[in-house]
Amino acid sequence: MITTVTLNPAIDITYYIPEFQRSQIHRVDSMYKEPGGKGINVAKVIKTLKAPVMVTGMLGGNNGRTICRLLDSYSIPHDFHPISGESRLCLNIIDQHAHQTEILEKGPEVSEKELGNFKRHLEKLSKKSRFVIFSGSLPAGVPQYAYGELIELVQHHGADAIVDTSGKALEYALAAKPFMVKPNINEVQEIYSQKKLTKEDVWKIIENWHDSGISASMVSDGADGMMVRIHEHQWTISPPVVKAVNTVGCGDTLAGALAVGFYNDQTYEECLINATAAAVSNAMEKQAGKVSIEKIDQYKQGITLKKE
Repeated sequence: MITTVTLNPAIDITYYIPEFQRSQIHRVDSMYKEPGGKGINVAKVIKTLKAPVMVTGMLGGNNGRTICRLLDSYSIPHDFHPISGESRLCLNIIDQHAHQTEILEKGPEVSEKELGNFKRHLEKLSKKSRFVIFSGSLPAGVPQYAYGELIELVQHHGADAIVDTSGKALEYALAAKPFMVKPNINEVQEIYSQKKLTKEDVWKIIENWHDSGISASMVSDGADGMMVRIHEHQWTISPPVVKAVNTVGCGDTLAGALAVGFYNDQTYEECLINATAAAVSNAMEKQAGKVSIEKIDQYKQGITLKKE
C-alpha cells in the first residue's frame, strides 16, 4: 500500500473567469470542486494508475466532512484523524490566458495533543505501507520539525518516506534522511539562501544529499525538466513542449507516479519516463491530480532521458 499524508487538506475550488481583473464583478464560466491538498492530489494519481492507496492526515468541521464525501466520490480510501478546527478552503482563479490567481486559507490550528494522536494513528498505517508520501505545508500549531519526526517514525516501522515540501519543513525533512525528496529549483534555492543555482551547483547538492543517506533525489525546474539521482545513477529529464492548461498539481502527479513505479518494481528509467509523462498529462487537464493513461503513453514519446 502507498499512504499519502496531507496535514492541511482543503476543499479546492477552481473558477474559470475570462478577463479576470481586480475590483471588478465577474461571472464564472465553469467551476470545479475537488478534495485538495497536495497529498490528496498525489492519491488521485495513484488511484488512476491502479496502485493501492490510503489517504490520511488531519481534518475537521463541515469542510472536513465535505473532503471525505468528495474522496468517496473518487472511490479513494481515506483514514483521517479528526481535529477540532475547521479544515480550509482554497480558490484558484484561471483566465483565458491560463494565468492563475490562488487564494489559500491558512487552515485550522492543530494542538500538541492532536498532533501526538495523529502520530500514533500514522504509526499503525505505516506498518501496512511500502511507501508513505508527505506532501505540502504544515498547519498552524505544528512545528517545522514535524516532518522530520514523522519520517523517522514511518521508516522505523519499515515504510520508505517520500517528501515534497519547502522551507524549514524541507530542511528538517532532509535531516531525517527520507528515501526520496522532490523539491523544485526555487525551493532548493530558498533553503540554501541562493538567488541562483547553476546545474553544477544542483548536482553537488544532490550528491551531498545522497552521501547523507537519501536514496533518491530529484530537483524539478518546470518546463526545463528535472535533475535526478537514484542510488548511484543520474539523469537529466526533458519533457515535451506543451501549452499547459493548469500546472497546479503537476509536482503532486510526478510524486504519485514515481511512487507507483517504485511500488511496481519498474526500472528507474521506466519510473522516470512514466512519471514525467503523467505530469505533462496533468498539465493538460483543468483539475489537479487528473491524468489520462492514454495520454501518458502519448507523451512518453516526447521525453528525453539523458544519463549523466
